[in-house]
Amino acid sequence: MTSDTTLVLLKITAVLTALLGVLQAVLGFLLVGGTWVGAHGTIGNTTVVVALVTAVVAFVWMRASANKGLFMHAVGVLVLAVAQVALGEMELRLVHIVVGVLFLLAAVALGTLAVRKPGMRLERIDPARLQGH
Repeated sequence: MTSDTTLVLLKITAVLTALLGVLQAVLGFLLVGGTWVGAHGTIGNTTVVVALVTAVVAFVWMRASANKGLFMHAVGVLVLAVAQVALGEMELRLVHIVVGVLFLLAAVALGTLAVRKPGMRLERIDPARLQGH
């Protein structure tokens, strides 16, 4: 996988994570009326999987670009997503809402940072050129 392909995949998965976070927030507000509980849980689990894929792709991008920022942010979003699902399963509503807001902010920030990340061409450097020959 080339670095350009990795960056495009990172942008797609990060934006998808952010969109799922926005959808979760909307469904969370609809839950106040007592509906959409099943959809909220299913999309929450899907969000964790997409956040995991985003973290893996961010790791590959980090290895190709030596940029750790997006990887660390993606891991943070993944941790928040897992905590969010666990809190929802434990029915700790107030903490679930607070962590949900934090997740939404982090996921949207990750998507924004990934989209704004400029592509870069990685070229192989000839070792002889480094030695001055």
